[in-house]
Amino acid sequence: MFDKTNFKKLGEDIYVYHNFVTEEECNFILDIAKSFTEEEWNGRFNTPGEGHKIANKSIESLVPIKKRLSDKLEKEIYLGENLSIIKMTKGNTWPLHSDNNDFLDLRNASKLYIEGQEYKLEKNNIWGLIMYFNDFDGGCLFYPNQGLEYQPKKGDLVIHSSEEHCLHGVNELKSDVRYSHSNNLFNYIKVPKEYNVI
Repeated sequence: MFDKTNFKKLGEDIYVYHNFVTEEECNFILDIAKSFTEEEWNGRFNTPGEGHKIANKSIESLVPIKKRLSDKLEKEIYLGENLSIIKMTKGNTWPLHSDNNDFLDLRNASKLYIEGQEYKLEKNNIWGLIMYFNDFDGGCLFYPNQGLEYQPKKGDLVIHSSEEHCLHGVNELKSDVRYSHSNNLFNYIKVPKEYNVI
């Protein structure tokens, strides 16, 4: 879990912190993003559709923002290392997914661990998060299992559980572009030493 002080509850295990990223920080990151050439974006990002591009450069300006979030985390919960931003372009959507999908095999392997055996620690995604750096029309987050839709605002930090009740996607973007940063909160779980991560 994380410290929910100043977070507004949107739904079951879905929270928003308005203006978590300051106006000045947003504008600075937007200037960096707009300076990137097409070659500095990696194309598709984790989706079968076009129009979701991830910067292939680290944005060091995210470090102090992420530090503010890390300071709110409870013991043994960690923030992912990602320092990239995502550019979504007009007319695109993001397909439905839950943030636990890539971790289900790992969790099943953890159930095989018997106390006293040799083990290794692996990262287990427990929360997903998105920061937004500009205002835009459309491109809403929606959670069909909760009948919830949310229009993010510039500076918002949205955090949701990685589990199925927080299955989510993004509606069609009406504006030209939507800039965001996606990351995760994780803990470490024990898995048998011989388990191979795929």
